[in-house]
Amino acid sequence: MSIRPRLIFDVDETHRLMTVKYYGDLDSKTIATSLAEHFKTLDQPWRYDALFDMRRFEGVVVLEDLAQMARAWNQGTKGKDAGRLTAIVSNDPLIFTRQKAYEAGQPLRIVKIFDDINQASNWLTTMRKVTDPKLAS
Repeated sequence: MSIRPRLIFDVDETHRLMTVKYYGDLDSKTIATSLAEHFKTLDQPWRYDALFDMRRFEGVVVLEDLAQMARAWNQGTKGKDAGRLTAIVSNDPLIFTRQKAYEAGQPLRIVKIFDDINQASNWLTTMRKVTDPKLAS
């Protein structure tokens, strides 16, 4: 049984965390367009860490579309997101081989890829305390 393709966006204002969950066989153009539109709705998107949960994603992101997503993010943040965090969670080996592409697309952020959602969440929490003292309490 296949999963209905969709992206789910969630913003946690308290922890300044944007979560995007990928479901099913989405094409990468749809992902790029949806993410770009979502980024535009955030007030000061550079204030947010990001968690991309791709465990239930059945598609492939084309590098050209990945570059489009990076451009949209970088236009929205205008370099103000230095030191913010991006955690990507996936079981797809291709995602892990693209580590450098993700880092290049978000050069001012700290980007890490995980195969376990709990590890990613723990990393975000721990790193946030180090990179953002206001959230350490």
